[in-house]
Amino acid sequence: MSKNYVDKKWRIVCDPRRTDLGAPGDFTFPSRDAAARAEFELARLEHEKLSPWLSTLKDPQL
Repeated sequence: MSKNYVDKKWRIVCDPRRTDLGAPGDFTFPSRDAAARAEFELARLEHEKLSPWLSTLKDPQL
């Protein structure tokens, strides 16, 4: 997360939904805490998508 942008709004830096600042998918948050919670949720959803694939690996310890 960072608010090191021209508009000083909190964003998830690695948010794959954003294509450009101010464009659709450019989600901003009112606080660092709100951005952290959203980033955690994005990571959780990504993990859910990867879990079936990870279970097929012989050694799931990456």
